[in-house]
Amino acid sequence: MFKNYIKIAWRNLIKDKTFTGLNILGLSIAFAAAILLSIASIYELSFDNFHENKDRLFISYFISQNPEGAKATITQPLAMAPTLKEEVPGVKYTSRYREGYNLVKKGEKELLLDLAFLDNDYFKMFSFPMLYGKKNDPLEHQNSVVVTVETAEKIFGETNVIGQTFDIQVEGELKPFVVTAVLKDLPKNTTDGFNLAISIENTPYYQENITEWGNRNHHVYVQLENGVDVADFEKNAQKFTNLHFKGDIDDAQRDGAQPNAEGNYKKLKLMSITDWHFVKLKDHLFEVSRSYPYLIFGIGMLIILIASVNFINMSVARSTKRLKEIGMRKTLGAAKSQLFIQFWAESVFIFLSSAIIGLLISLLIADPFQSLFRIPAEFSSIINPSMILGFLLILAVITLIAGGYPALLLSKLKTIQSLKGKLDMSGKNRLRNVLMVFQFSIAILLVTGTLVLWQQLHFMQNKNLGFNKEQVIAFPLNGKKSARESLKLLRNELQDNPNILNISGADNILGIDATGSRFESQMGFEYQGRNINTNVLAVDYDYIKTLDLKLKEGRDFSRSFATDSLSIIINEKMAKLLQEEEPLNKINPN
Repeated sequence: MFKNYIKIAWRNLIKDKTFTGLNILGLSIAFAAAILLSIASIYELSFDNFHENKDRLFISYFISQNPEGAKATITQPLAMAPTLKEEVPGVKYTSRYREGYNLVKKGEKELLLDLAFLDNDYFKMFSFPMLYGKKNDPLEHQNSVVVTVETAEKIFGETNVIGQTFDIQVEGELKPFVVTAVLKDLPKNTTDGFNLAISIENTPYYQENITEWGNRNHHVYVQLENGVDVADFEKNAQKFTNLHFKGDIDDAQRDGAQPNAEGNYKKLKLMSITDWHFVKLKDHLFEVSRSYPYLIFGIGMLIILIASVNFINMSVARSTKRLKEIGMRKTLGAAKSQLFIQFWAESVFIFLSSAIIGLLISLLIADPFQSLFRIPAEFSSIINPSMILGFLLILAVITLIAGGYPALLLSKLKTIQSLKGKLDMSGKNRLRNVLMVFQFSIAILLVTGTLVLWQQLHFMQNKNLGFNKEQVIAFPLNGKKSARESLKLLRNELQDNPNILNISGADNILGIDATGSRFESQMGFEYQGRNINTNVLAVDYDYIKTLDLKLKEGRDFSRSFATDSLSIIINEKMAKLLQEEEPLNKINPN
């Protein structure tokens, strides 16, 4: 019997090639788009979820009260992590984390790799599987280094490199390091994506700053003991904060800052590492928002929904042309259930065929999709019980409506009426009308959203940022020489090139770099009895001319003035913070 249903369904579909082709085409494209968008959204939502201790792993930050309001800061002093573990109850592990690109040398081979400065407990906290070497104490010694499999192959041409040595440029000079562990390549969906790691004690000026609480240049991760609540930890940490950051608190009180609701001027907070990827800065405070990946997933589902509604409408419309077939089946004794199964089998065939074709299409365009949107996701991310169950549920609902509704509608007709091919649909077409209105509403919503998104992208691409980014390229200068010497050599080499107008340099770029990262240098100073914190950029000569920055008053740095090494250029916002109507030539006595 089942074989007969399949055979008749196939004949009916082949008979009406236009109907079958349009439905399969529309559903296949919808499935392909939904699969790719689902992969992208699931990849985004999966960041740092693979860590075994994810529920007890946090990144620390402070909320400080300033005269302008509350402000969140993520960078911490070197002394904080070990002192926090010692003085605040409930802390199991802490680890400092600082990342940067450093020169690596092995024989004649020189590479620029992503280097992380860590504490030894980092690998006890985070679930990065080790292939070879020490698992508990890989950074036991200051000259120890942990590499990934990919990095080991780049440097040595093999993976098991335990005990081998190579040089890393630290504090301006090449120093030998011994490989003590080899990690499996880090997952793409992790916030910390380094190539190799060494002890935090190798950071520049570590010994000079280990007792300084005002120099902040790294993150601090915290793992709490089992059963310790975040709110309780933050409450217990207030005494620690008041003691070690007394200078910051005194400055805030002196400058007129208002305390928070608890009466504190500075509060240590913890944020789950699974939230850190989704943090946005809003009004100088951290805000966790997963709206983007959920929006992407929702768009994929809406595309499927539009195609499915279109499929249902076309199935209902086509069913009215099969009245004589229904009448003949009923004459020969066909029951309502048999008619239902016949229509349903045809719907299932089209739906499954479209799903398979859509999967093939998504596989074919997966690489350009991932390159365009910078999403190194894999199809395995959607092969899980919940996604399979969701697909089966969609399959059941859509095919039952597309096949069951026409069968139910037509099976109620009298046999004579069916054989005559007459169908009175007046007042009985509510479902179809509702589906059509629903379909057009979603389509209008998506078109409107697309237009709004296009306008936003156009705005971001054409907004005047205050500097000229056209025909300007930026690249790092990392090597055995200092940045100043490298820039000098580069200028001497390129200054006679007629195609290059200006050459300059800075310790950071404006905005986000090619890797999607953004780096800022912060500086605090006292001016006329007030504490001022700001971002600072160290630049070379001709920087303003190279980026076509507009000067409101004053002049650029000049080689003709030796005293310019003690001068600064500020923007209008800093002039307001200084509360100076005429800030030119002002000297800070502090």
